[in-house]
Amino acid sequence: MTQIALCILTEVLSLFFTGSAEAYIGPGAGFAVVSPILLISVTLLLTLLGILFFPFRYLYKKIKDMGRQSIPKEILKKKKVVILGLDGLDPVLLERFLSEGKLPHINIVIQQGGYRRLQTTTPPESPVAWSSFTTGCNPGKHNIFDFLMRNPDNYLPSYSIAETRPPRWTLRLRGRRFPLSSPKVVGFRKETPFWHYLAERGIPAVIQRVPVTYPPEPFDGRLLSAMGVPDLLGTQGSFTFFTTCPGKAAEKRDGRVVTVKRQGALIKTEIAGPDNSFRSKKKPVCIEIRIHILSEKEVKIEINKQVIPLSVGVFSDWVKLEFPLGFFLSVKGIVRFLLKEIEPEFKLYMSPINIDPEAPAMPISYPWIYSKYLALSTGRFSTLGLAEDTSALNEKVLTPQEFLSSCEDVYRERHNIFTLELDKMKRGLLVHVFDITDRVQHMFWQYTDPGHPNYNKGLAERFGGVIEDVYIKMDSLVGEVLDRTDEDTLLMIMSDHGFNSFRYAFNLNTWLLQNGYISLKDGLKNSPEFFSNVDWQKTRAYALGLNGLYINTKGRETKGIVEKRDLIPLKKELKKRLEDYCEPESGRKVFRSVHLREDIYEGDCVCNAPDLVTGYERNFRASWQTALGGIPEGVVEDNNKNWSGDHCVASDLVPGVLICNKRIVKKHPSIMDIAPSVLKEFKMDVPKHMDGETFFE
Repeated sequence: MTQIALCILTEVLSLFFTGSAEAYIGPGAGFAVVSPILLISVTLLLTLLGILFFPFRYLYKKIKDMGRQSIPKEILKKKKVVILGLDGLDPVLLERFLSEGKLPHINIVIQQGGYRRLQTTTPPESPVAWSSFTTGCNPGKHNIFDFLMRNPDNYLPSYSIAETRPPRWTLRLRGRRFPLSSPKVVGFRKETPFWHYLAERGIPAVIQRVPVTYPPEPFDGRLLSAMGVPDLLGTQGSFTFFTTCPGKAAEKRDGRVVTVKRQGALIKTEIAGPDNSFRSKKKPVCIEIRIHILSEKEVKIEINKQVIPLSVGVFSDWVKLEFPLGFFLSVKGIVRFLLKEIEPEFKLYMSPINIDPEAPAMPISYPWIYSKYLALSTGRFSTLGLAEDTSALNEKVLTPQEFLSSCEDVYRERHNIFTLELDKMKRGLLVHVFDITDRVQHMFWQYTDPGHPNYNKGLAERFGGVIEDVYIKMDSLVGEVLDRTDEDTLLMIMSDHGFNSFRYAFNLNTWLLQNGYISLKDGLKNSPEFFSNVDWQKTRAYALGLNGLYINTKGRETKGIVEKRDLIPLKKELKKRLEDYCEPESGRKVFRSVHLREDIYEGDCVCNAPDLVTGYERNFRASWQTALGGIPEGVVEDNNKNWSGDHCVASDLVPGVLICNKRIVKKHPSIMDIAPSVLKEFKMDVPKHMDGETFFE
């Protein structure tokens, strides 16, 4: 607590002397800025009020606690639960490496308690599964059904986890905008995380990097958000690539290439930051960057009065960026650079602009000072929800080795903040989710699968053991946890889903077009993303996201044509035709199962789910074009991207794992069972709305 108090004091003093301010950002939102003097005054006032009202708060808490469920003192004082989330840890690989004796520490935990394959959600997508882990509920209650959701008013996709809404009140004056209220970050996940129930009863809870915890919700504990946290531009991660290569400048799906010119040994260019909300016309705030070429292997960068030396092939440490907004205000971010080449062409990679954990421009932790405390204690770290830059590898801006190096750096950051809390833990709950298992399997699966279209024997000899190495690294992490915990600690190791080779991409909207469910304007044969050429007056069904299929329903979609009485027959027709469909050339089945939403979900949010949820056979997945409403000409395509492993198939093909140092009684536990099992471990009743049940005795 002393360190957190010092963080608050440091922040207030920095505001006073530098004039910087917090900012809240997001797609199309801009910034909300606060006067430093006002912020200091409010801080002092709130501190005074907190002191004055402390006796009343204490009395209120005592009265409230009298009506709460009583918890034995030995539980409150001693009991510890550590949940180690290893995203995407696959049971087939785990069991193989266990049998080969390569995971000795995980085997110790299994011998102490047990191991089960863990039933995942339908669909087995990370945001869906982790939301069920968090709430103990099926998606029909927690409202997360895919990475993307569609807007029935315009058929466009949007991020399913959260959105940033612009300030409600803005004053416009002579080409400038003055926000009179703050933007609001709205999360779409419903139901209450199980750690809130613990915190309400005085059980400490520290939650780090659990997906779909953005925006951070207030509770009597500490939380660092993960999946859902955007970069400073409001995207899920946009890299920048500076190069002298002619004709390379282009906007990419998740980044951009900037062509630069040498002036002798000097290169001058700009870094584009977020839009300045003080201006009526959207225009990014840019800062100058000067690159001095020192030799064939070294440069130095001048930026924001900093000088950063770079050597070819070595990632820089985190570099602070400050984007001036005017009126003595600015917004801060952090980036890492990788100098790839100086001769014959200059090539410099810049990571997405992460929110600076020491000066967060938007809420990424609770309390808000927690991210600063972690950064001051362990060093700056990536805050982006999807921190490993898979897009840069897909776009061949990073090589596999460079991507792997960046993953190792992210893992070290996560390891440091996890062990910081683990070493301090005396009682309560600690949850941390590591992403490296998921990201490495996504990008390196091709090197383990000779049947993959992107398989390369030479690269397989070099990178074929990377996934195994990551599993062994996780086993070493488990060994550290065992060394740092005692007999009062319940240790769970779990994953949200397993993995599968992604060999073939299925263009579901193209299939719908060829089978008369989608119609295009003017007889066109294809359509770019976002359903640009779709004739909605003649379209009955459309696909969006990785596992979602929607009916163009009259009265629900803005241009819907399907009557409600025809919904069930049409859905059953689509279900049968897709489940029976085989690829013409090979005869391979594409779909293992297709579910009507009312058959698999229950709860108040079922109306927001896709009408049908697709479960692909092994080796297949929805194409990237399908996810964003694109309609190319071919139905099935080879997957030639580095993103070669996936899990968005039928859920029974990719179960997760559950390992515990306590005996697991339930034969087929579900990811929804973890929340009630933890509550029971602390002698608490399970809320009636939870769908899961305890897997212990």
